[in-house]
Amino acid sequence: MKNGTNIRNLIPGLLSLLLVFILFHACRKNEGNIGNAIVTTSANLKVSSQFNFETMQNVDLSIQVLSSDARPLPHIIKIYDGNPGTTGQLITTGITDASLLYTAVLRIPAMLDTVWIGNTSVVSDTTTLTEYKPVAVVAKKINYSFIMMAPPVNRKALGINDPGCSSGCTTTISTKVTSIQVNDNEQVCLTAPFNGKVTFTTTNSTAKLVICGSDTISNITVNGTGAANIIVSNSGTLNLRNITNSKVDLTNYGTINALGGFTVLSNRAFTNYGVAWVDVLTNSGGTVVNKSTLNVTRNIANSGILTNQNSLQLFGNFMNNAGSTFTNECRVNMIGDFQQNGTFTNSGYIVVSGNASLNAGSKTNLSALSNLEIAFPAPKVRGQITITGDVTGPAKGSGKITVAGNTLIMSTAKLVNQLDICDADGIETLQVTLPSTVTQCKTFIPATYCTAESGISTVRDQDKDGVPDAVDEFPNDPNRAFTSWYPNKGTFATLCTNDLWPFKDDGGMNDLVIDFQYKIITNSKNQVVDIYGTFHPKAEGAAIQNAFAVALPVPPSAVQIIEGTKTYGSTAGNIIKFAPQGYEAGHLNNTVFSVINNVYQYYKGQYEVNVWPNEAFYPMAEAITIHVQFATPIPAAQLIPPYNPFLIPNLKRTYEIHLINHPPTELADLKILGTGDDRSNKLNGTYYRTSNNVPWMIEIPVSFTQMDAKCDIVSGYLKYGEWAESGGVKSKDWYLDKPGYRNNSFIYPKK
Repeated sequence: MKNGTNIRNLIPGLLSLLLVFILFHACRKNEGNIGNAIVTTSANLKVSSQFNFETMQNVDLSIQVLSSDARPLPHIIKIYDGNPGTTGQLITTGITDASLLYTAVLRIPAMLDTVWIGNTSVVSDTTTLTEYKPVAVVAKKINYSFIMMAPPVNRKALGINDPGCSSGCTTTISTKVTSIQVNDNEQVCLTAPFNGKVTFTTTNSTAKLVICGSDTISNITVNGTGAANIIVSNSGTLNLRNITNSKVDLTNYGTINALGGFTVLSNRAFTNYGVAWVDVLTNSGGTVVNKSTLNVTRNIANSGILTNQNSLQLFGNFMNNAGSTFTNECRVNMIGDFQQNGTFTNSGYIVVSGNASLNAGSKTNLSALSNLEIAFPAPKVRGQITITGDVTGPAKGSGKITVAGNTLIMSTAKLVNQLDICDADGIETLQVTLPSTVTQCKTFIPATYCTAESGISTVRDQDKDGVPDAVDEFPNDPNRAFTSWYPNKGTFATLCTNDLWPFKDDGGMNDLVIDFQYKIITNSKNQVVDIYGTFHPKAEGAAIQNAFAVALPVPPSAVQIIEGTKTYGSTAGNIIKFAPQGYEAGHLNNTVFSVINNVYQYYKGQYEVNVWPNEAFYPMAEAITIHVQFATPIPAAQLIPPYNPFLIPNLKRTYEIHLINHPPTELADLKILGTGDDRSNKLNGTYYRTSNNVPWMIEIPVSFTQMDAKCDIVSGYLKYGEWAESGGVKSKDWYLDKPGYRNNSFIYPKK
């Protein structure tokens, strides 16, 4: 007969005192020296009253996405406990707000000093882009900003051939000079630092200068009837001093800084495959093609052909003159006004943070799923569009104009084919009759970096919750969007409890050992709508009948229903009284759900299960899954796992055993607090700690292997005492199976 069965019917107070004596001395092995260290007990630990025995920590999470999109799609943020490409497991998922900020309170292992953050943006229904970054946890904070860059150019796909300076050079300049001469059929490669004048003499356009270092050209002279070629290699940086590229074709694979201004003359070309910074860009009858990143710090005046196939950032005004052609196939940001007098074709996304004028005589062509957006140029100044010229949409699909300020469509305007004009407060001036093919705010087009020239699908959001289907885990449910996990998707945590409260126990923390994991469903506002708790009781070291429940910090009125609750044994002896919704009746401020109403009956009438290594191992019994569905969504910061789990010892409902400083529920007898060995003080929020500040219940962020019957946790987990006495500073990972961390003689050997 097991040690506890003869005494379980004694008076509870005498039982507690007797068991303290019996259990303290009944560990099956001889405690004493382990190596050169003297084994102490939990009762002898010297622990600060400020230490809460937490193996987990709450951290403030703040993730900012920096984007120049005027109306960006939200980003999805995922937090992992390690590299998701290897063993990292998902902890939480959320969505950024209108300012692309995601904040949360995250509970992670105290030993975890780095998390991985995944930032996902939506390009189309079938394309998402995710960037992963490891970020340190500093002072219980995780802060990071993602800067959304222009999409990289696939140079191989574009057929780009950067010559470099390793081959094909007729002359290589590797020492400092002040002037360079390039003749016909020469390819001069410049690898040395340079600041000076370059002279070309050419009749057949084969004179080439390749820049492979960091160089400055202050003057360019071209002699002869041919054209010169300057090529900035991928490794090169070229600084230009107010150059007019007469008879020069300039191709950039690296970096160009033309902060004194740059002019492209008739029949000449400037092609950018790299990064270019230009003060004022003037195209006087030439051809400008941007295939990568072109930044213009002041203005653009286009009187030739200008084509943007990637990212064009303009910090000033854009003048598209009569007779010129401006084509956007990807993304343009204008921090200024747009004057359209020539031919303008948009098959991508343009945001004008200023006023736009599509003037009389101009031809504006908007391809399917293109977006011309007129945004706010400055605080309290609204962007305005004035249309007096021709605007033509596609025959199929729709081209869109989105206006933050006023829309003025004048009498000379002509609108043709499929167009969508979206002005939230209506078209202020309308002097023409809009054809039936022109709609108002009926077409949704994502504000992404690029909309493909051939057109992409609109980003679907079937349930209209603001989360694109491509990243919505519940695309047909407007109330649900994401899944988070505690402690993470691939791990169960453990709660370990001593049950003799308010008296000290043997320190084994194995009267109930229960693994648990929460799956948390949130909506598009990062509010909790469902909690699924899965519980695996793995050991019962108790010799009395106990129950286990969890209190949520929300009133019962916030809960729609609780499902999955089961009762074990006689329902007549069930101490949990259920309301029709499935939670425990009698609470006003908390919602309590029962996990196990009787652990003894759960184990089919057995005490002390899986704590005696010489007795039969009881394999994992049925998992218990509880579903809590909320009547109203709850802010995630209000529901931080593990919530408030507690043991009801000896099936006495007025007795509750909680984690340190977790308050009792409204059904607990508060007069018991502070009695026996308990030092709870409700006036200062101190609960469930002994005179030497040790707990009756602890949480461990992994599946924990329990102690043998009657053995103190200090004797098996050799770093536990150091962790506790240091206030959690040392040995934060004391529960792991690392060399020197365990004495397996006292730890239950079976799983």
